[in-house]
Amino acid sequence: MSLILNSKGERVEAASVLTDKELAHAEMLTNAAQQTGYEIDVTTLTAVIKTVAEQKFYEIPVAEYMPVRVGEGTAWAHNITAFRSFITGGDFDKGYIDQGNGTRLSSTDAAVDALTIPVKTWAKELAWSLPEIAEASRTGVWDIVAAKEKSRKKNWDLGIQKVAFLGSTDGVLKGALNQTDVTVNTSLITAPLSSMTTAQLNTFAAKILDAYQANANYTAYPDFMWVPQNDYNGLATFTGDFPMLSRKEILEKAVSGITGKEFKIRPLAYAKATLSGGLLTYNRYVLGRYDEDVARFEIPVDYTVTVANSIEGFTFRNVGYGQHSGVLSLRPQELLYLDDQSG
Repeated sequence: MSLILNSKGERVEAASVLTDKELAHAEMLTNAAQQTGYEIDVTTLTAVIKTVAEQKFYEIPVAEYMPVRVGEGTAWAHNITAFRSFITGGDFDKGYIDQGNGTRLSSTDAAVDALTIPVKTWAKELAWSLPEIAEASRTGVWDIVAAKEKSRKKNWDLGIQKVAFLGSTDGVLKGALNQTDVTVNTSLITAPLSSMTTAQLNTFAAKILDAYQANANYTAYPDFMWVPQNDYNGLATFTGDFPMLSRKEILEKAVSGITGKEFKIRPLAYAKATLSGGLLTYNRYVLGRYDEDVARFEIPVDYTVTVANSIEGFTFRNVGYGQHSGVLSLRPQELLYLDDQSG
């Protein structure tokens, strides 16, 4: 036990002025402070940097990959239901009539169905005490309350990000990479894009649009492709026939030239099989359209924090909460999964 000062300013052994119970409690606090970084040995040659290095995570702007709807009147619902309208009425030729023969006229009609996905409610508590605040303040650079809040908000952000692409770990919510109604093509990707020869790259560029359009009954063109992060990083390389354009630029220009609209290739770490948490067997590429009627992510209640309260004035608590669904895919035929089985 360290030496302490008595009321006269004299150095004395702690054991001579504290009871056994007080000594044990002081020892516990000292060990806790050392383990959590509150207590650090400082000499006259020690300089304290006035910033704190924070942990980093894989983060991407989900709203740039798919439409995200926040609120919109769905707060606190257990499920979200969206309706789809269909045109019925048979072939156009059935509308031909012969004058004067009194034939019965054909008709057209409309039908509707509904898709329902569940909603999950999320909540986590924070707690801090007066000693924790006092001890943290002695560092001069660390606010424990702000740090705890940052930790919880980051937990929410990273969780929402992962659910948006991979769904929930219990499988109840589906993400953009594991929709059950989306077609999986295993023949178009014969090698990672970054390692394809010029001939293979040309063949790929020639076939992907027709494969996508055939899957969508020729009603739409894609405007994005998600590529596993490791393959995307290699798209900065050039082919021998096009030394002034990277592989990424070649593909984007080729598709945009046909569709007449901007086509973007985006990196996605979750699309790499080894980073999908066992969800994917192969690296997955995704062709699709950025349209909320194709697929969208719902957040009925965005991250919200309650006011901190204390019963005894010593420990304070508050709760952060929110609601989210999985990805709602209304037109699964306008998404196309391309799995790379070459590796």
